[in-house]
This record gives sequence, C-alpha cells and structure tokens, in this order.
Amino acid sequence: MKKACYPPVKSLVVPVGLGNLIIPENLMVEMIHIEEQDESSPVNWLDWQGKNIPLISLEALCVVDSQIESNKHCIILNTLLDNDELAFIAIQSKGSPHTVEVTEATLRDDHKKNEQRCPYIASHVRVGSIPCMIPDLPAIETVILEMVRLQKQ
Repeated sequence: MKKACYPPVKSLVVPVGLGNLIIPENLMVEMIHIEEQDESSPVNWLDWQGKNIPLISLEALCVVDSQIESNKHCIILNTLLDNDELAFIAIQSKGSPHTVEVTEATLRDDHKKNEQRCPYIASHVRVGSIPCMIPDLPAIETVILEMVRLQKQ
C-alpha cells in the first residue's frame, strides 16, 4: 500500500518570547506594531480596524517570566472556532515572521520538550533545524471566550 503524500503547508515561523510559533500562513491577516502592553496580563485588548480584539501574551498565558523587547509587534490571526464574538485574535511577537514550507519530511516531533509544556502549546516540533511550537489555538480561543463571557456578567 502506498503511503499518502500530503502537499506542503505554507507556514509562518513567528518569534515570540517562548521561542518560535509555527502557524499556517492562511491564518495570518496582518502584522502590526503595538504600543507597550501590560506584560503581566495574559490578555490585553487592541483596537484594530475599529474592532476590539484580544491581544495575547503567550508568556503570561503560560505563566513564564520572559522579557519581550520594547519594539513590539503582533500578528493578527483569523480564529478557528466558529464564533461571532471572536473573529480575530492578536499574538504578541518579537519581530517579523518568516515563511517556510512544512512537509512530512521537514516536520519532526521534539520529544524532549513535550514532557512539560504550557496547556496552550499543542506540541513542540522542529521544522528542519528550527525548533518551533504549535499553538493550541482552539484552547486559546476558548479561554478568551470564557473571559469575555465572565466580563459580561
């Protein structure tokens, strides 16, 4: 039986305080420069194109003490969950993402780093020689939606 051959997935390697995130390129809407944010809060709010969207600090969400340079950026992402309350999220980054093509041959599990991890990181992997983290976007979106619902009460 022939092994299934999957097409390459165009992806972005996004530098964050915890390392590098790897996300499918089609989720990114825009990258923008942002003002100083409260680093201790996992979620701040960002006015983007007339919408108030959550700005996520993965370091704070994962309770990791990490300094992000003052020249901050964020990437705006489409959300995965089908929910009108949350069409976009923003994730703080340390700089500009770069593109990679992820294939079965270039993607490897990083077993050592998967033992103790943040619940909002689905997996630690390597894309070629680049160590990356796959964010658990549905889990991040779910916790944000829960925070929004609690604030409305």
